[in-house]
Amino acid sequence: MSQDNDNRGIPFLGTPQKLKNYEHVYGIKRPGVIGQVYQTKCPECGGTVVITPADTKPLKTKCIYCKAVIVSRAITREEAAQAVTRPMPMAQPKPVGTAQQPVDDSPKPTMKTVTKTVKVKMPKGLEGKAKLVWGGFFSRKKYVLHMGANTIGRQDDERPSDLMFDDEYMSRQSVRIDVQKASKGHFYKLTVLKTANPVVVNGEELKEGESVYINYGDTIALGYNTFLTFKSD
Repeated sequence: MSQDNDNRGIPFLGTPQKLKNYEHVYGIKRPGVIGQVYQTKCPECGGTVVITPADTKPLKTKCIYCKAVIVSRAITREEAAQAVTRPMPMAQPKPVGTAQQPVDDSPKPTMKTVTKTVKVKMPKGLEGKAKLVWGGFFSRKKYVLHMGANTIGRQDDERPSDLMFDDEYMSRQSVRIDVQKASKGHFYKLTVLKTANPVVVNGEELKEGESVYINYGDTIALGYNTFLTFKSD
């Protein structure tokens, strides 16, 4: 039986992209799920590479046919279950004229537009102070969020952030967390400012300019291997 038949039914994780300043090293932006088996295609030889993430640490999988190394990452099943799926906009069909029923291109009467005000439901305020936590058990670090804007990004002296990491795959001033006073507690809103690589909150990838309110226990993935957890201080 061929290798392709052996891997039939295994989900495709993503197409590996060349990592800057590294030889034969490629990365997959989309995170997998811990315990799930995936496959991808080696960008150098075209062979099938099987990826099996065991934890949230970056996983380096070497192609058995050549020197290529594929770096991937994973999230827990609970984090993946919290991801919100955005509905895709439906394309509106265009009228097509026929000999029996031609398209009516004559001017239509102008209708008065009625604007309806919709009240946006805000999340409940979180009590107490909040912090971002990262690192291992013996190297645990934290950053307590202050009122107003808290910027997070790559280490840079010209455009410093409030919280900086030595991660070359993270943008300078990549995200901002705004702390806003609520009637009871505070709101914490994360906004993506700039992203060379995906910003993932609870397994959901956010694009530049998008915002989301975060809650205690939420996880934030930035750059290459920076993982933050939002917790009560």
